[in-house]
Amino acid sequence: SALQDNNNYFTAAQLVELLNQIPLESGRLTLAKLGYAKLTDPANFTLVYQLLNDPAAKTELTAFIRSQGADVSASFSESFRTPLNEASFKTLLDRSRRNMDPSTRVNEIAAIITNQTQYFTVDQVRRLLELVDFETGRLQLLKAVYSQVTDPWNFPRLYSMLSTDAAKLELVNRVISTAENSGLVNYNLGKPATGAEEFTKLINTAREKAAPVVYLTGIFNENRYYFSAAQAVQMISLAEAEATRLALAKAAYRSIVDPENFISLSFPLLHLPASRNELLIYAYSFRMP
Repeated sequence: SALQDNNNYFTAAQLVELLNQIPLESGRLTLAKLGYAKLTDPANFTLVYQLLNDPAAKTELTAFIRSQGADVSASFSESFRTPLNEASFKTLLDRSRRNMDPSTRVNEIAAIITNQTQYFTVDQVRRLLELVDFETGRLQLLKAVYSQVTDPWNFPRLYSMLSTDAAKLELVNRVISTAENSGLVNYNLGKPATGAEEFTKLINTAREKAAPVVYLTGIFNENRYYFSAAQAVQMISLAEAEATRLALAKAAYRSIVDPENFISLSFPLLHLPASRNELLIYAYSFRMP
């Protein structure tokens, strides 16, 4: 009943605590299926698997989640993408570093990053590509690795590895295309936005603050607040500098109940194409931490 109540939402850790009260694995499996749709952090759903000992039960749970639709599949699959552990990564990095021929080194790194069984953090990608001396090689590798990174929202940090605007634009276009193909994941589907009275109090308080951006960033990071795209845009517009508006827009995205409207409403606040591209990539790449 608690899991079916539309007013209740849970973290994965809270769901685990609830399921721990159930002695039978069959009961845990049934409730795990029911509880998935009520999670505020579905990317952490892997915590629930520790409560199941039977491989068949784990397989059944996996099949159930993947059957729930494209959005759920996207968030579920992301939760099982873990980056290469540091020891294994360092072995690959050292092997590539010992290869002194620039051409074969690029081919070796390309084989590493296109291996569909391996995933990397943005920092690991940066360390690998620092071994590539020429820009054309870096560009092709960056275009190839995007779908293999575990923190795609950090991918814009890699643009500085390219020196020409043309190369950066080519990479941005590839990333946007790849990200859009995966669709937006609405983690807050069915959650009510903050009511008009409370929202008015929040935005009025922000207007009175000497540092409204700091206050709003704290609000956006609190898991108890959810906002419509229109509400968030009103709050973000209190920031004067474009860089600050971009940072607030990214901070707000976690709490948006209608992400499909967020991009179009946010773009008028951002005048630079680079800012709009960064927000677009962030939104389509976002996975609940």
